[in-house]
Amino acid sequence: MKKMIMAAVITAFSIISTCSGISITVDPEYTVYAGAAFCRKDAVYLSLDGTVPAGSRKYVISPDSRGIADITAAAADFAGKSRTPYLVEINFSADASGEVYLGVGAYYFAEAFIDGHPVYSMLYQGNESIDLRPENNPFKVLVRKGKNRIVFLLHSAAAGGLISFGQVDTAAAEKYFSHTSYLTHGNPGSVCVNFFSGSPAMAFVDYRKKGERTSRRAYDISGGQMRCDRTKHTVLLTGLESDTEYEYRPGIIRFPETGLYRYELFDQPQTIYLEKAGFRTFTCAPTKFSMFYTSDIHGMPAQRITLLNDFLKNCRAGDADILVSGGDIGKELYDSERVLLHSLTDVLFTGCKKKPVFVSVRGNHEYRGFESADFQRFFGGKEEKTYYMFRMGEVCFIVLDSGEDKPRQKNFAYYARHFDRELMLEQRKWLEKAVADEMFTGAKFKVVMIHSSGEQKYMRENISVITDGLFTGKDPAHKIHLWLCGHTHHFSRSVSPDGRDVMAQEDIAVRNTGALFSGHGVVLVGGGPTGNKRNNTGSMISFSENAIKIQSAGRDGKVFDSFYIMPDGTVKEDFSSLKLVRASQ
Repeated sequence: MKKMIMAAVITAFSIISTCSGISITVDPEYTVYAGAAFCRKDAVYLSLDGTVPAGSRKYVISPDSRGIADITAAAADFAGKSRTPYLVEINFSADASGEVYLGVGAYYFAEAFIDGHPVYSMLYQGNESIDLRPENNPFKVLVRKGKNRIVFLLHSAAAGGLISFGQVDTAAAEKYFSHTSYLTHGNPGSVCVNFFSGSPAMAFVDYRKKGERTSRRAYDISGGQMRCDRTKHTVLLTGLESDTEYEYRPGIIRFPETGLYRYELFDQPQTIYLEKAGFRTFTCAPTKFSMFYTSDIHGMPAQRITLLNDFLKNCRAGDADILVSGGDIGKELYDSERVLLHSLTDVLFTGCKKKPVFVSVRGNHEYRGFESADFQRFFGGKEEKTYYMFRMGEVCFIVLDSGEDKPRQKNFAYYARHFDRELMLEQRKWLEKAVADEMFTGAKFKVVMIHSSGEQKYMRENISVITDGLFTGKDPAHKIHLWLCGHTHHFSRSVSPDGRDVMAQEDIAVRNTGALFSGHGVVLVGGGPTGNKRNNTGSMISFSENAIKIQSAGRDGKVFDSFYIMPDGTVKEDFSSLKLVRASQ
């Protein structure tokens, strides 16, 4: 929650040297227009030719010795009023024509206009910091030599409006790639490269086999065109040789963002590259590989970062070929970048020269929040789906979506928007075709990754729609070896073939986790936060031609359970400190 700031100020910035060689000087007086119900059209006309909106009152405010001007003190129209729109006109001079970085920090929401063009908007996110500085929101614009005008349409908070403006140093602002790249949807012959640009741009990936000198290029294409309207880029690389080392390097092609002067100042677009990284392609041939699995890592971002760093350090999660999040990354997705990127992928993949493939299972908490669709956008591949199948070695993996844990409730914001029954039927239709595919039928081991074990009624009904008769129920057509899930926040596993459960605590209300599977397949449930404790667990899963070995540990790296699953589905115990709490019913 952003704190309310009682004074409204403008911070003046004088000449700042930038890497572009262009400097601006901000005029010492700013004009504020108050007293009318301003709209975007008013800001457009004011920025275009200085047309003053009818019915407005004009205030000229000079900054004090600190470069701060208090708007609320001078323009009493806004004191104590919330969401009041007003216009701030700032004139500045540039010593040359070209692109420069300007910046704005505003309390609370603002849009910027130059020469009739919208050049930046804070209407969605507001300001991320109460320490208002131009560096809060840098944006690049075209300016002409001499006089220029920028107009802000600012929507105040209850105590008035607050804005800081100035030129931002290029080195501080030029973060075209705001997050590290990561790989998803690995398969023999293909993989998705995911990365971000600081502003909407066209994007591509250059890639080549390790040791080759010539690269190929794949573009972020949709509908026969390169996308130029988004910052999140998913580029599918196809035609790759299996079990082969590749190098890749994402890049963007960026044109001027404002559209000013019809690009007269630019002959060529600008190409900018992200850092190089590498990966090994999957294969259907027998091979050894490993996967690290954890789930229910929601909590405050700082807690998640610490937890993941513990797994990387103590459990060697970064050594795995595949990293899996079993769902419920955050409590809700109102700040998706902080939850899904800053405190997840950036932690796991920053500095990784050889990238593991990331698998993110959708949990019920990923249904919540107004940015929940970012889960599919960030982790759903080119099709932005939450279910898919992939193959590595002799193992077929199926990722499924078990939906929300409660039915839709039209008057409750958490549950008002989801209609997941349709999604369950969609997955059922897809799964019926998937199990007939050679990728599945030809695999020696079958692993399902889904958020829930089916212990809650609503999610159990969802799972039954998707899998009954195929994987679950009295007489399923296909037996699986491992069902990886979470949701309960209590580590447990069933012991095939008699369905017994072992758990980390005896006093837990035991759910019937094994009953879905009629005595076949191991159900492994990851641990999670309980009360004030972070009882998260991580499982390092090693796959070979002859067995699946699973070792589960806490964040301290101490292994408390180890066992093997054989090709026929039987379990061979290695050791376990868990307690047998129930025989199968």
